[in-house]
Amino acid sequence: MEDRVEKIVNEYNQNLLDIDRFVFGTTLSYVFFQDKYKELSKEYEGGKEMELFKDLNSKIPDYESEVFVLAIINLIARAEVFLNDILEILFIWQKKALISDKTISYKEVLESENIEELVEAIRAKEILKFSHSSFKDKLKYLKVKFKLHFPSIEEHMIAIVEIFTTRNIILHNNGLINETYLNINKNSNFVLGSKRPVNKDYVHNTYIYLTILGRSVEKKVKEKIIEANTLEPLVAKNKPETDESELNKNNLTT
Repeated sequence: MEDRVEKIVNEYNQNLLDIDRFVFGTTLSYVFFQDKYKELSKEYEGGKEMELFKDLNSKIPDYESEVFVLAIINLIARAEVFLNDILEILFIWQKKALISDKTISYKEVLESENIEELVEAIRAKEILKFSHSSFKDKLKYLKVKFKLHFPSIEEHMIAIVEIFTTRNIILHNNGLINETYLNINKNSNFVLGSKRPVNKDYVHNTYIYLTILGRSVEKKVKEKIIEANTLEPLVAKNKPETDESELNKNNLTT
């Protein structure tokens, strides 16, 4: 099970790194173009190519802003998929965590080929609900269900929550600060209705915070699994054996 966790973490880290490198490479290519723009102006003066170069040069600030915004959306998306994948592994490892007072329909039961398929359907429901919850609620869920605590994440909680809420206003409010953002980020200096700036440094800091998130989750989940695997044989070893005489008594009929 630890191997599966490590595989998911490695894929997650690589995805984050690819996005961070994409932003670096793209913005660097814009710098190279702007540096060569004067030379291109002389070489292609009066030509059709120069019109394209002029248009590109004038739009580079807009293109850069769009790259930064898309990077934030993708970084958070990768983090959410990562947490969903971790939750799925935890449910597979500890099936009893799915036990709750929630009910399922006759239809769901009858459409399932077997109990494993039914469990899989219940697991998928829980993961879907988890995926729609806020970042803080995700951590709370993992704490309640699996007794997982993440000190490293809690240390940077304010910054990480702010990043998630920035992604939300980018997607749902054109990047403008709304009341939901201000209610969640109590210490924010932004004004209602103002644009939340997203620059190269903000993107890179997001990459760093989400890397910390991944490392913290990996560490604590692995510790929890190893701890459980260590305790399980000890519990079985110390379990009292059934007394044969008691067994005979229980089997007597009147």
